[in-house]
Amino acid sequence: MVLNKEQVRALAASARLGVSEEELTALTSAINRACQYIVEIRKAPVPEGRPPVFGGEPTTTGREDQVQPSWPREAVLRNAPEQAQFCFQTPRILED
Repeated sequence: MVLNKEQVRALAASARLGVSEEELTALTSAINRACQYIVEIRKAPVPEGRPPVFGGEPTTTGREDQVQPSWPREAVLRNAPEQAQFCFQTPRILED
């Protein structure tokens, strides 16, 4: 997969990133190198009996989930610049 400058410009706009023409050139090159690395990694052999890392059926090889105590709500909210209904309140960034 190779992305051109227009595709990277659209991707940056979707992520609300302002990029200059110089940054766009460097970013396009970096993204394409990263995609090439991914293509090469996917070609690597997988040992027999080893489940695939990406795709396929999910595996549950980790530990069982356990309920753990959490931080007290008041202690966490002390660090919030603004609060609303016992939650951090952040500025709205999505368009209507």
